[in-house]
Amino acid sequence: MEVHVCDISDGAGVAARDTLVAQKKKHVIELYGMSGGVTHMVAKILKEAEDSSSMIDKLVIWGHGGPGSQGVSRGEESARNADWAGIDIENLLDRTSDGEEVKRRKKLMRNKLGELWNVLSYSAIVELHGCNVASTTIGQMFLMALANIWEVPVRAGAVTQ
Repeated sequence: MEVHVCDISDGAGVAARDTLVAQKKKHVIELYGMSGGVTHMVAKILKEAEDSSSMIDKLVIWGHGGPGSQGVSRGEESARNADWAGIDIENLLDRTSDGEEVKRRKKLMRNKLGELWNVLSYSAIVELHGCNVASTTIGQMFLMALANIWEVPVRAGAVTQ
């Protein structure tokens, strides 16, 4: 099964969704601008897999991006990743300088994303369709962090899309 998640909080996400619908993609999830979009996304993906009684072979997330950052319900406002409207390297990897509360929030994010492991097939692939997500060392670290959480390959572009 192939699942597409579209951040439709702006025109680019709406265009992606419309293209997927025109291509008759069956499993297209729409997320509007909101805090907590990561939690909402995970719940919708889990429900899609449950309702289809299928494992996911390909998961594609469409939204604005940047080096080490993928939006899911934030439009272009990358600062909203702190409100779980997107995923980025800063809310995944612990740093020695992080306080206990920051470490706790990062662990919650990793655990929430980790719930998808249960519905990703062993041969699954995850694609992040946001501009420059994989660019720079930070982008590569981001992809590796997600791949470690999901235990599947994670791909993204290093250019403006």
